[in-house]
Amino acid sequence: MGCRRYRDQTGEGDVIVEAWYLYGMAHNYPYGHPEGNYTDPAGPDVTTAGYQFFSDIAARAKQ
Repeated sequence: MGCRRYRDQTGEGDVIVEAWYLYGMAHNYPYGHPEGNYTDPAGPDVTTAGYQFFSDIAARAKQ
């Protein structure tokens, strides 16, 4: 499995768009529980990545 992450940033370096491209996983959800249907525990942890992305945006909005 391969993974590429692309980011678009403002002039100040704030990430405003992030895209992850996963190769070789068919229709599996990356990461997840190994006994679950359509999961791949070897994939990236997209739940944590998504949480971090939106937490960063929320923190910047409060500034």
